[in-house]
Amino acid sequence: MSRERTLETGSRVRNIEGTSECSARDYESWKEYYKGGKRGHKSRPWPKQCRIHGCIKRATVGAHVEREDESLHAYNVIGNPLKHSITTILVSFRICWDHTKYSSTSSLIFVRMSHLILSNTDDIENIQHKHTPKPVGFSSWKEYWCDQSDEDWPETCRFRDCRNNADGSAHVIVNDDEDCEYIIPMCNIHNGAGFSETFSVNSGTFAVYIDKEEIVTDLVANLTDNLGELSLKSGMRVQNISGTHACLPRGYGSWKKYYKDDDEREWPDMCRIGCCEEPAKGGAHVHIEGKRNCTCVYIVPMCEQHNTAQNKDWLPVKKGTIAVRVDQGDTSGPAGTCYSTKCR
Repeated sequence: MSRERTLETGSRVRNIEGTSECSARDYESWKEYYKGGKRGHKSRPWPKQCRIHGCIKRATVGAHVEREDESLHAYNVIGNPLKHSITTILVSFRICWDHTKYSSTSSLIFVRMSHLILSNTDDIENIQHKHTPKPVGFSSWKEYWCDQSDEDWPETCRFRDCRNNADGSAHVIVNDDEDCEYIIPMCNIHNGAGFSETFSVNSGTFAVYIDKEEIVTDLVANLTDNLGELSLKSGMRVQNISGTHACLPRGYGSWKKYYKDDDEREWPDMCRIGCCEEPAKGGAHVHIEGKRNCTCVYIVPMCEQHNTAQNKDWLPVKKGTIAVRVDQGDTSGPAGTCYSTKCR
């Protein structure tokens, strides 16, 4: 009997009580047991991301689970049977630490999806203007699509009835679900940012989920802080920091002058947030998304609207944005230095 089980997306599992003290014989952990390779066990890759639907955290441990009664049919929130498949192996379920804390009486939870198989009735919208950064470890979104779908790149555009060559990849959302973004193969005419109308695709089109959290985290982790500067890529996100309005830069009259550093660094004309075309008026104190275990503060030029601590959204920046680090000793305020910073 095979030690593996393949689940359909929407299949449901729950954690099993009383397994926390169990050890994997001949393996250091259940994660290593899952990966296999010993005692004639098949070797298999460990995924980067938790397999619980909607969770974007890393898969760090192997959870012991049981499946819901197979006679029950899984439905999604609008009552339609789930049609998308994903291979999930129940040797030891791939899951993040948070999701090992459910007891066996917890609500059953969904397996996350890695791709959709679209029909010609699905509503597709091009979101190319969002400028999602390129995937780490891949030379192109085409390579990412092939890797995640385990399919060959199609010869023709997936836009319904289009016969043009599939020269590029379009970033899209499906059926107005803005929480999930996907890649589909398309021609240069239909994958451009100027093509924004809702459209349909050929049935059977694979739409590969864009793992934005993993992409951004890996990108930021690979950034090099060069003498207090970070050169951010298009689509990376920053967040304003509360409580910095009273902070002043030591030796400079303003944070704009601190950023320019006696004209050693050019101040941009335009706000560095996404598609904003307003003038860059001041230096915003921000954190950079994905810099884990780091409270480093950076200055990014912004317009008056975006340069406010009340704006707690994560905001995407323009390509080539330079973020300048603020060290603790560079600040002064009513109570001395304004904040403690650390990077590691």
